Amino acid sequence: MKLLNVKFLVDENISPILADKLTKLGYDTIHARNICKGESDFEVAKIAKKQNRIIITSDKDFGLIFYHQGIPVILLRLKYHLLDKMYPLNIMSF
Repeated sequence: MKLLNVKFLVDENISPILADKLTKLGYDTIHARNICKGESDFEVAKIAKKQNRIIITSDKDFGLIFYHQGIPVILLRLKYHLLDKMYPLNIMSF
């Protein structure tokens, strides 16, 4: 059961598995590959802002873009870059 009514946009550099898991937990989650594949960081940021979404990324360069546009971001730093390489995958609602 989710605790907050938040929406996420998972960046292309993060596995779609994360988007799927968040969706199954009841969060409104989209993956960049499905809506803006190959677009620039600025375009992804524009979509997130327009749709009032929190961006989940592992791209440290996004920080300045988000900061200046007032877009919330969750920066993941993973031992194994892709979530589908991790075992076990446990995502809890927050």
